[in-house]
Amino acid sequence: MLEMKLFLLFAIAITCTGIGFLLAKKYKDRLKELKDLRLAMTILETKMKLTKEPIGHIFEEISNQLETRNIAQLFLQAADHMEYTTASSAWNESLTITRTNLTKEDIEMLRTFGKMLGKTRNRRSVKGN
Repeated sequence: MLEMKLFLLFAIAITCTGIGFLLAKKYKDRLKELKDLRLAMTILETKMKLTKEPIGHIFEEISNQLETRNIAQLFLQAADHMEYTTASSAWNESLTITRTNLTKEDIEMLRTFGKMLGKTRNRRSVKGN
């Protein structure tokens, strides 16, 4: 009977430790994603001030420069969607589709950023209209 109790105690301890490591990994990944977002916003600001490139093209370049796959995918999805819709809609659609470790509050802040992108269309898609 004592062996069974010790075994169960050990199993509970291992399970709780595993859950703790999984939660810690999620927070660690979120921190990396937030750092990448900060880098992406800096690149975006610089490119928009210094170049006349379309936002979709800038987003593609940003996605190639980021370390975390989720945030790179966020910008790449937005660039792809800008081919047929506004920058704001493409950004919001990308936020909905892309799976990240960001919190709901983070996503809402990014949606607010998307509203600032306005109703701008990608130049390539305007030529086709």
